[in-house]
Amino acid sequence: EFKLISQQKQEIEKNLKFKNTMMSKEGIINKEKWHKKCIKIRENKVTNKIRRTLSLTKEEFQERMKQNIGDEEKRDVDLIPIVVFHDHGFRIEYVEIMEITEDVHVGIAYRLNNCIEVTAIYVDKDELKRQHHLVSPQHNGECKCFDSFKTNIDVLYIGNPDDKKNQINALKKRLKTAQDRVK
Repeated sequence: EFKLISQQKQEIEKNLKFKNTMMSKEGIINKEKWHKKCIKIRENKVTNKIRRTLSLTKEEFQERMKQNIGDEEKRDVDLIPIVVFHDHGFRIEYVEIMEITEDVHVGIAYRLNNCIEVTAIYVDKDELKRQHHLVSPQHNGECKCFDSFKTNIDVLYIGNPDDKKNQINALKKRLKTAQDRVK
């Protein structure tokens, strides 16, 4: 089992290092529908009283991700294994820490399923550490894998930052139209 995990990690790292292929980091950044990805927020820290949200358009998110890519010769891909539970059991995924702004990092989770697939975007460092300790129990206590992960947000939103406001305005307009018809 550990050998398979190591092989998967090496396969993903190898593909992410190459330039301009569909499974390269550039290829994944360009083709992913980031605004439709599952974003793992800091659920236990989010309240209705206070919430720190970062909203980016899909294009801006992609641009900031591309800024993390170095020259091919210098390119390091440091993937951290985590355990992810789902309806049919669990699987191992690999997280890469990406800087979005100076004080906001996210974890991009990959899995190998015939090709490299982005499965989620993580904002919560504590959740990632818990999931990592399940696959790497020797890291319990002294783990430094996520030391570079900094964030001051609870929620990340990718898409039109005014989407919710636009939806509310559209619903208000529909309500007014319906009320005018009743009169």
